[in-house]
Amino acid sequence: YPELIKLIDNQSSFALVAKAVSKNYRLLKDKEQQEQIEKSQKRIKELENLLYEDYCFIVPTTQKELIDEGEQQHNCIGHFYNDSMCKGEDFIYFIRKKNEPEKSYITCRFDVERNETKEARYRFNEEVSKEEDERAILKSSEFIKKIIETEEVKNDKKVRVKTIAANDFLTEGALPTWTFEF
Repeated sequence: YPELIKLIDNQSSFALVAKAVSKNYRLLKDKEQQEQIEKSQKRIKELENLLYEDYCFIVPTTQKELIDEGEQQHNCIGHFYNDSMCKGEDFIYFIRKKNEPEKSYITCRFDVERNETKEARYRFNEEVSKEEDERAILKSSEFIKKIIETEEVKNDKKVRVKTIAANDFLTEGALPTWTFEF
């Protein structure tokens, strides 16, 4: 920024410098946001191991993957949920046909607070209407719930520390104490 200030010699150059500063700031914020989205989305990356009937599941971790899905689906998935994904409030995942894993089929949003897939859409935000697709959504939603529950259990486990004085076992003399972690 101090280097850019030196370039200002009139009002129009100030506008150019302000625009450059703003653009660079957005790039830095976008990078920070991308890192947070990636970290959050990786929590459910295990969903990609699920194969169900004729479906496979994709967990996007990059902005490019989200934008590509939005372009294929003609919807706002490439930018609308970025903030809630950063905060870990929503997960986005894609359901694809096994024989066409690169082609967008259904885009889903899992709401962490409600612990369910809250939205699932075909192209142009059309609601999912096929029963077999609804079963795949339910299966993926259950899988994500298990991932989250397992993660919560792991985070809940704490190391317990127990200090035992040697003289608790022996009555003669004061011996040192031992600390065990288990």
